[in-house]
Parts: sequence; C-alpha cells; structure tokens
Amino acid sequence: EDLHLCIGSPRVWKGDGLKPERSVSYSVAADYYGERWTLGASFYRTDIRDKIGLVDASEIADARGYAYEWENVDDAFVQGIELDARHEVTGALALNAYATLAQGKYDNAREDWIGTEHEDASVHISRLPKYSAGLGVEYRPARWNVVVDANFQGPLYIDYFADGEEPTKIKETETFVLVNTRVSREMT
Repeated sequence: EDLHLCIGSPRVWKGDGLKPERSVSYSVAADYYGERWTLGASFYRTDIRDKIGLVDASEIADARGYAYEWENVDDAFVQGIELDARHEVTGALALNAYATLAQGKYDNAREDWIGTEHEDASVHISRLPKYSAGLGVEYRPARWNVVVDANFQGPLYIDYFADGEEPTKIKETETFVLVNTRVSREMT
C-alpha cells in the first residue's frame, strides 16, 4: 500500500530479518432488523505484533541502491466503534446513516521520529481517520434508482517523506466531505 505514495517508484528493500506481522482480533456486534428500521453497532480491536512499516533505507540497503526498506517497527493496535442505521421511509425512499470512531497506535514513538518535533505524532498509525460519518438518501421509483450520499472523513496522520523543497514530516490532515450521486435505470 505504501508504494503508490512514493514518488518516482523507489526501490524498497525487504531485509532478511523481517518477521511476519501477527495479530489477534476481537469484535462484538449487535444488529436489529425491524419492518422499516435496520440498526447496527459494533466494537472491534486488533492487537498487532511486529507491525511492518516503511522506513528510510539503512546503510546496507542504501549501498545496494534502495531508497526505503520494510522493517518491523513496533507492536500496535487498531480499535473502533461503528454505528449504522437505515430507515425505509416508504417502499421507494430510504435514509442511511453511519458513524465510526477509530484509533490506531504503536506502543511507542517510532524510532525514526524520536528526537524530532513529530515524535508524539509518530505513535499514530498512518492513514486511519479518527472519525468518519455518512448520510445517504436512496429513491427507487418504478425502475429508477437515485442515490445521493455524503461521506465525512475526519483528520488522519500521514507521513510525508522529503522530496526536495518539502521536508520530511508527519502531517495531520484536515477533514473533508465527499458527495456522490448515482442515477440508474433497470432496462427490461
């Protein structure tokens, strides 16, 4: 996943000492299915041992022409709560909503960020939104299907690696909303 984020398709070293990640996951969920309502709630947690991360190349990897390498960075966890609801207002109109609170952290600050201004932020697992939510409307008259939904993504941490003018840093992104519209018609 990290490779598409790197500029110029750099070579990434997969060292001999790389251990596989191991994880244990827990989840609890409850769902309600009524005549017009569907409700759901779930809690999940995954404990990860030997989490693999992308780091700057060591001297050995750099000497072989690699820019980055995979490394077992630390133990970590990811956990969250998800809530969702769907209401069939009429046979042709439905409303949907969901909300997620998530947290993903390493046990310790990542070694390559210790002593920098980004040390505290380095405990957060990259590209995991702190929260997200969505609202949607689905309208299905006759053979038509019209869907409009809005997805709200909360802030997340992203590692930015130096590329000339921009210094290497960890940045907390701003929130954003993505609005989608779909219109389809069944042809029979």
